[in-house]
Amino acid sequence: MIKHLMSTLARLEDVLDSSIAGMAGKGPVDDAASAATKGRALLALARLTDDINPSDLPDEAKNAIKRVREKLGEERRLLEYRLEASQVVIKLIGDAIIAERSDGTYGPMPTQAMPTQPLHAARP
Repeated sequence: MIKHLMSTLARLEDVLDSSIAGMAGKGPVDDAASAATKGRALLALARLTDDINPSDLPDEAKNAIKRVREKLGEERRLLEYRLEASQVVIKLIGDAIIAERSDGTYGPMPTQAMPTQPLHAARP
């Protein structure tokens, strides 16, 4: 049982490492494949851990779980940055379309609002 848990954690770590590296600009990211693989690994983890008492886990497994949690947090942070950047781009494109189609006489003028904090600002 522990052997399967460790191999599942290792597989999940590999997927997270690839996803994080891709989002950090170090390679391509296949979001659909990454999400599918993570989903399968997390489902397998849920099934495997149903019958395991956390206090019975070896330190190696506890450390692997800690690393996976940290990597999931890092991936979440990077996904939030991607979402924020996408929202900024969508706003800019929308404003450009409005500006191109309207002189302001019959419709709203495009806004010039920019994000209140830079995309690279630290998150809590």
